[in-house]
Amino acid sequence: MAKSIFKLNIIKPDMEHKFHEFWIEKKQVSDDGTPLHAAMLADTDMFEAKNLVEAKSLAAKKYPGRTVEVSRIG
Repeated sequence: MAKSIFKLNIIKPDMEHKFHEFWIEKKQVSDDGTPLHAAMLADTDMFEAKNLVEAKSLAAKKYPGRTVEVSRIG
């Protein structure tokens, strides 16, 4: 089976709510008044994997304890 490239956003510790505010609610300033920008919320990494489960597993090993959001690129 061919592998695919997955883009993973690895959300920084305690930033899940702010990540949601910025990317889902499209806020530029958090409810608590913190200015929001992508670099403060998550690290982005690419993984080559057979499937989504494997991509998440690789990210969990490299970034233990962090929340991961995954997109398949190709």
